[in-house]
Amino acid sequence: MKHILLVDDDIMNSMVAKHALGTEYTVTSVCSGKEALDFLEKQAPDIILMDIEMPQMDGRETVKRIKENPEWAKIPVIFLTAYTNAEMEAECLQAGAD
Repeated sequence: MKHILLVDDDIMNSMVAKHALGTEYTVTSVCSGKEALDFLEKQAPDIILMDIEMPQMDGRETVKRIKENPEWAKIPVIFLTAYTNAEMEAECLQAGAD
């Protein structure tokens, strides 16, 4: 079964995503960019779904760090966000989102 790492500080968003994806995928949920990086030290998921706005280390900084690491750089990262403007999309792609 494919493994998804879900990174979101909003517990309700995580619960909804886990409910929607949990029958088809193994879903691991963490609440911060730091927790995501700690998780990646132990295990590599097939894909990462990440919130942009999180305290301490936001999604853009987290994906930059992921893509800088050769062991993790090929893991696809998709941002989940309510932002719909082209500027935010460009920022996310520039940070390394797929």
